[in-house]
Amino acid sequence: MNSSIKEKIQNLGREELYETALDRERMRNRERQSRRHSELLLQGLHVLTTSDTAETGLFNILLTLNKSESLTGSFVLVSGANSYFKVFSSTLPEFLGTQWYPAAMFTRMFDRGKPVIVHDPGQTDEWKDKPGLMERYRSAVHAPFRFGPSRAAIVCVNREHGFINYMHARLLYRLGPLLTQALLSIRNIKKLEDARAQLEEKSRQLEEALGKATHLAQTDYLTQVLNRRSFFDIAETELDRSR
Repeated sequence: MNSSIKEKIQNLGREELYETALDRERMRNRERQSRRHSELLLQGLHVLTTSDTAETGLFNILLTLNKSESLTGSFVLVSGANSYFKVFSSTLPEFLGTQWYPAAMFTRMFDRGKPVIVHDPGQTDEWKDKPGLMERYRSAVHAPFRFGPSRAAIVCVNREHGFINYMHARLLYRLGPLLTQALLSIRNIKKLEDARAQLEEKSRQLEEALGKATHLAQTDYLTQVLNRRSFFDIAETELDRSR
């Protein structure tokens, strides 16, 4: 056999071995990443169920996410009544109180129901009205999830350009149901608190109405002195006491 043909066969064998080894390494990386994501989800569920309040549980989930993925920070957006989004919870204080008006990126994200990675936030309309923030954070991933009739999203940011990749997007996509559960718990607790407040207000109103009815039943409307019924009630009490 010609030596050049032998060399080609050997090179072909090396290429096949290299591709096989590369495929196995990719598979191992995917398994490691999937295992790490599953562990993070379990940690998040544990944090949510053991926190004192649902708000604290949601905040601790974000902290766990930041620590696991070496992220600079993350926050949760929930749509408001005026079509804009407000920050519901954040590990970065500078994002608290900010409002996010949906533009092309948010529309694409919610229409497709998939995360969107941005390596230059300054190029998106959602970030342009926040100059101090878009200059500080150079990469971000936005992932949508459902929260009853409202729309919600989790946003993770990093100060390094190009740090966030598709694995972060996959993780946030899987994290959506846990975040939904946290927000639903917060909303249900808020409903219970509102119902309790309404019940206490109605009880106060009933007590006030009962006091007014008692006053009207015991006093004369014209003179505002105790009436005949009050006289006999007091007399009966005093007679019992004297006996």
